Amino acid sequence: RILIGIAKVLGKTLLGVFIFLYLFVAILNSTIVQSFLAAKVSDYFSKEWKSKVSIGGLEIRPLLTVALKDVYLEAPNKDTVATVSYLEASFKKLEFVKGLEFSSVRLDDVNFNLDIGDGKLNLSFIIDYFKSDKPKEEKDREPYVIKVNRCKLNNVNFALNLNDNPTPIPEFGVAINHMQYNQINGVLDDIVVINDSINVNIKRFSTKERSGMTLKNLKGKFTVSPKG
Repeated sequence: RILIGIAKVLGKTLLGVFIFLYLFVAILNSTIVQSFLAAKVSDYFSKEWKSKVSIGGLEIRPLLTVALKDVYLEAPNKDTVATVSYLEASFKKLEFVKGLEFSSVRLDDVNFNLDIGDGKLNLSFIIDYFKSDKPKEEKDREPYVIKVNRCKLNNVNFALNLNDNPTPIPEFGVAINHMQYNQINGVLDDIVVINDSINVNIKRFSTKERSGMTLKNLKGKFTVSPKG
């Protein structure tokens, strides 16, 4: 009888916990809560970065998954940096001081503009925000590492504008100082970013450049670093 009583208590407790978690997740995923959280996050970063940041919806799911909808990012000079229809990231580890590790990242319908003018990057306001004012101790200092097990890109448009380069856009071929890659679709595995070095295993990648150059499919393991 004692064991049966304990089993009943445990059963009711577990059921209560399950119902609580279910209701909690349901509330988090409600439209009202998503809009409220998105507005708070947008307002916070708009003030911190002194620029316009807009998020249509913010969804938090179990297993450390965060999704953002209808994201708009503007530089302080009012130029558009990025628009993102949908961004989803599932964290694998949460060690913000040492680095970040994601099990998966997904990007849908993105327009991203990377501009360099007067020797400045249009993302410098974000990079400067996260810079530490503390003196760097190079000795025994572990590098900051970002890992992504799998990244899916669906209809991503990327523009690179080197405004300090006056080279005229050629009639035929890719303009190195004003590149525009559209309809980027791909699957990238085992992405590792260590400081300014990147390792990635590209499983599938396709895109079309403004000049008409079309890349049907790219595969391979790549490393990009200051050395080459």
